[in-house]
Amino acid sequence: MEETQVLKCCSSFTIILIMISLGFFHGTNSETYTVGDEEEWDTGINYLTWSERYNFSMGDVLVFKYVAVQHNAYEVTEATYKSCDASTGVLAKYESGDDQVPLTEEKQYWFICTIAGH
Repeated sequence: MEETQVLKCCSSFTIILIMISLGFFHGTNSETYTVGDEEEWDTGINYLTWSERYNFSMGDVLVFKYVAVQHNAYEVTEATYKSCDASTGVLAKYESGDDQVPLTEEKQYWFICTIAGH
């Protein structure tokens, strides 16, 4: 499936891809990042652009802030993201509205919001 089709398919999901690179950053102090900065976790924000501004490292923490009845944050597999079907491949569910997600391993992290209507 082409990338444009994937993005069109998942237009009802809020997405974020975080790439963790250890390299020179291994062993440095951990950082805490509010996903989306002042816009927080909401619709209409380009989280890929947001994530490219930072060098995330293992040990860092992502904070998802949102109105709990309007959003959630699910960590999913890449296949689940691409299929737009969160019935499988959900690695973790965050639903409090103020979720602390530690980056515990070197990998790509995929997050979506599964609330309908986005």
